[in-house]
Amino acid sequence: MNPIKFAREILKYCENKPVIKTDRGPLYRWTLQRLGLKHEYETFGERNAIEGWFNILKVRLKRFWKRFPFNASKESVESWITAFVALYNLEVRIS
Repeated sequence: MNPIKFAREILKYCENKPVIKTDRGPLYRWTLQRLGLKHEYETFGERNAIEGWFNILKVRLKRFWKRFPFNASKESVESWITAFVALYNLEVRIS
């Protein structure tokens, strides 16, 4: 997907113009400058926690696809992800 198109899709869910934290990938800087968005470089901190969460999700999705029917509907996949996120957040709050 085109990086500018992707960023525009994400911005639909944001209020105002957010400050986006990135690593030093050149595609991020180029895309965000083209859209007139502020960005900050961050190697550790908040960005790292978000990447860690997406790594957990990625591992779970790989397991999910090995056991899920290949003719699964978009709705069933979305409901699985919603349930996973809800259970993950519940586990984090309890811990």
